[in-house]
Amino acid sequence: MLQRWISVAVATASIGALAGCGAVSGGGGATAPVNTNLTGNWLLAGTLPNINSNMLPAPVGVTATFQVTGSNVVGAVTGIFPCSTVETGDYVGAVQGTIAADGSFTLTSAVLPNGSTASIQGRVPETAGGTWSGSYTISTMCGSSSGQVAASSFPLITGTYAGNAVLGSLSSTTTYPITVKTNLQQGGYIGSGTTSSYSEVLLTGTIAITGSPCLSSGTSTGAVSPGGVSGNSVLATFLMNDGSTFIMSGPVTSMDISKMQVSFFTLGAGTCNSNSIGLPAQLVKQ
Repeated sequence: MLQRWISVAVATASIGALAGCGAVSGGGGATAPVNTNLTGNWLLAGTLPNINSNMLPAPVGVTATFQVTGSNVVGAVTGIFPCSTVETGDYVGAVQGTIAADGSFTLTSAVLPNGSTASIQGRVPETAGGTWSGSYTISTMCGSSSGQVAASSFPLITGTYAGNAVLGSLSSTTTYPITVKTNLQQGGYIGSGTTSSYSEVLLTGTIAITGSPCLSSGTSTGAVSPGGVSGNSVLATFLMNDGSTFIMSGPVTSMDISKMQVSFFTLGAGTCNSNSIGLPAQLVKQ
């Protein structure tokens, strides 16, 4: 599970490096503004994927988040599909490509360490958030999935989410019922100063926790502990009050972004128990 969400972080970093590429200068050959209509969150095929789910066989679901700069497109893709009645293929990773003069594009990924790849073909929608069609292919260790894209947009994952969860530890049987309230902002500048670049894959915000004997608050910015969005998959990373990094990961489970199913764990040395983990919990948009 951790490896899946590390892929979201890699996608965020990749897009930060690429977001400033592909800018087009003014004049008669300038890229048509329609290119930016592809920016944002998209359900490409099937239903919203839930890579935290243990349901078998898993239904096909492919989502993506794209950032367009000039004719250059970089993005992050989440996909899930049944390999068999007892195995599910899943993919979380970055893609990139360029938009042609006629609005068509092909986006491809690098080969991930586990051999997984993804590619998406389509045409930029006529209006921002408008539907568009194309095709996709995802290959993983357990198989591949390909099909038609009938893309529908859904809102940026921005707002306040709250819910109850249970926080425990890998080194103790003691658990604590906690209340989580997080304010998330999708889109922003990765890095700082002259090296910063805008991306709608970036996820930042704050978190407040009550009920934990030690963890209480944390912050995520584009320069410190940035998180990422890969379609409907969320990876929020917060630098906490004790010095540890608190990771909240999971899928948004509704097209109106009103609910998300998340898990929690801490990384790094902190004055609190750095092995804290949280059972999957539902957070609701306030």
